[in-house]
Amino acid sequence: MDHYRDLYHQAAVMELKEIILANDGSFVEEEGKFEVKLRSSILATQIYDAIVKARCVQELTVYLGWEVTQGDLQRFASTVTKANVVNLRLRGCGSGHPTNVDNSLFQPILQLMSNGRIQSMDIVTMNIHFPCVDASTMKCALKLRSLSISSTQHQTGESWPTLAKILDNCPSLTELTASNHHSRKICVYIQRNAPILRALKTVIVREEGLSAMMVLSQGTIEHFKASLQTPTFGEFEDDKDFLFGGYLSKLELTKIEEMDRDRFTAIIHRNPRLVKLGIIFRSKQWLDIVEWTQSATNDLASRGQRISLRNVVACIVSEASRVTHVMKFQGRSPMSKFSTKIKLFSTIANDDRISRLFRQYGGSFTALEARNLPDNELGRLVPLLSNSTEKAGSKLESLILELRGLPLDCLECIDRVIERSAGLKDLRFTLSLDDERRQEKAEWLSGRHGNSLTGLIVCGNGVAPWTAETAQWLPRRRDLPKLKKIEIRGFDITQHSQSFALWISDIVSAPPPPSRRPASSTPSQLVLPNVSTISVSSPDTWTRLTTIKIWDAVLSEEQWLAVFEAIDFTALNELDFNGPEFSLERFQALINSIPNSREYGGILPLKKLSFAFESVELYQRDELETLVATLAEKAPQANVFGLPGFKK
Repeated sequence: MDHYRDLYHQAAVMELKEIILANDGSFVEEEGKFEVKLRSSILATQIYDAIVKARCVQELTVYLGWEVTQGDLQRFASTVTKANVVNLRLRGCGSGHPTNVDNSLFQPILQLMSNGRIQSMDIVTMNIHFPCVDASTMKCALKLRSLSISSTQHQTGESWPTLAKILDNCPSLTELTASNHHSRKICVYIQRNAPILRALKTVIVREEGLSAMMVLSQGTIEHFKASLQTPTFGEFEDDKDFLFGGYLSKLELTKIEEMDRDRFTAIIHRNPRLVKLGIIFRSKQWLDIVEWTQSATNDLASRGQRISLRNVVACIVSEASRVTHVMKFQGRSPMSKFSTKIKLFSTIANDDRISRLFRQYGGSFTALEARNLPDNELGRLVPLLSNSTEKAGSKLESLILELRGLPLDCLECIDRVIERSAGLKDLRFTLSLDDERRQEKAEWLSGRHGNSLTGLIVCGNGVAPWTAETAQWLPRRRDLPKLKKIEIRGFDITQHSQSFALWISDIVSAPPPPSRRPASSTPSQLVLPNVSTISVSSPDTWTRLTTIKIWDAVLSEEQWLAVFEAIDFTALNELDFNGPEFSLERFQALINSIPNSREYGGILPLKKLSFAFESVELYQRDELETLVATLAEKAPQANVFGLPGFKK
């Protein structure tokens, strides 16, 4: 009898697998996992019979792709129960879900939760209308450990009693996930009932503009982190309990258009467990956030109350700037560390808050980047920064400035700021050759800060007054021992292109050996007089280039070849030629200049290679493919952009 029983079971399993595969399904028989898509009730009946006969399904994923009735769901629930399915994932498929349903349509699914067998249930994309479900007769679901409910439609307030009843009847639940299902109410429910939910460990809720996660242990909320967009700050009862219930440990508020002091300080006062607070502003009040935070924490400290808060990050984004304040706290003491990162990338002429920021908090700047500001706007801010750092010192670690339009007297202010910045690691300047004071600024840059400069952008802006003398006062590679990034932009030169090509070849090159780079002479490839006599670091202390960008440079093929052969590939990660299109011959010259693994002594670090490429004739395709293969062999990590028909 056992033999025949085994044969019958094997035949039933084989039949189930055949039906599963015939309906775009899949299975892992050893683990009892089966997945199938059902497109009609007739097909569903056939599958259901096979599942019950096989009795090998532990985990079942089902996609229902037609307009189901209560009878359909009842047959489905009966099948799951008879087959002893433990883990169930129910998915919607297609557009066949009803919008007007009767009060008992999803009753079978509710009953399935408490069938005494189901341990995990995951319902996704089915538009379950909980107001239409009567949960009063639901039995206690002692076996259910994990419940996930996601809906394509946000549930109305009328459906909350049903969901609350489900939670009341799941005492063994350890994991709860809900999308578009009363996120705030669920969190408030957990806060109020945590002591009796001793099995619950994780709660995750999501809906548009809100996400939250709670971690519990033995009926105690240990962590509660949340992210909200445009919060209402307690205008509704759920929001009030959600924000000010006292359990939040991490909170992120985004798209803040308006905030008052009382609401902000209440978040800190009423959440003694709050460790991290993040805010993204669009409000004009963003400068007040520092004062409000200090006031709230000082108030708690004066009362002798515990301050769990460790980090407050306030990010302010506008069309012209991005400012990030980071405030750190330790124990009961006032703010222990305050830093600011600021990027200015457009005119700020009508924003006096930026001037106030430089004047009041300049000493807190750890990073300052200013580009594309109209003439003299940066010249108005630099003296404010100098004055602020004179009083408070400088924390700058990164300074990126465009020198165009900056008055010469402001260079002294920059000198003073840099001298006060002992932790400065990243110093980058942009030098524009259409600046009337270009030569003075270039010589100031080389003479004062050449040994510290990590990045340099030289801009011609399409009308560069390049002459043979220009290369005499521009910085050279030997003047910039810490240079990592060099960008050359906007040079459409018809005259003196040879001196231009020689200067590029020098600036992208490796540090020459000591015997070839005396401090009083020009590198051998530059047949130009030398005017710089600054001290030069030892070759062992030089930093290799990691980024080279040459945009809109018009050179002859011979000049391009000289540039390619001069490039230092030792540590180069990015090489970008954005401008005149490459010919096949120029591309071949570039490939030939790249060292192979034997010459380099390992795998080349190049990660990105970009250029514009002219159209390739059909008869050139084979040659191009050969060059691409050579490039892939020499620089296997490089992503190549600009090759016609090639993604790498």
